[in-house]
Amino acid sequence: MRFLVDVNLTPEWVTCLQVAGYGAVHWCQIGLVNALDEELIDHAAENNFIVFTQDLDFGSILARSGAAGPSVLQLREQEVDPQGIGDAVVAAIQQCSE
Repeated sequence: MRFLVDVNLTPEWVTCLQVAGYGAVHWCQIGLVNALDEELIDHAAENNFIVFTQDLDFGSILARSGAAGPSVLQLREQEVDPQGIGDAVVAAIQQCSE
């Protein structure tokens, strides 16, 4: 699995996911910080990434477009620091990938 971490999450998530054995890149390494969400979705779909975000817009955008992907992992938690919840997020990813 490869994750594209949205700009609303710290780049530290890239390290957290990589340590767990996943591919990961932060959007700021690829595109403009103020790029439209659709641009991030298009890039993720074209490059086989799962979008990792805290933003609620991605599900709506995908529903409106009728596209089958990319997949979106949406973090809905007040604590979004990978040092605080990284292990739980990785465990959830592993559980779902089985």
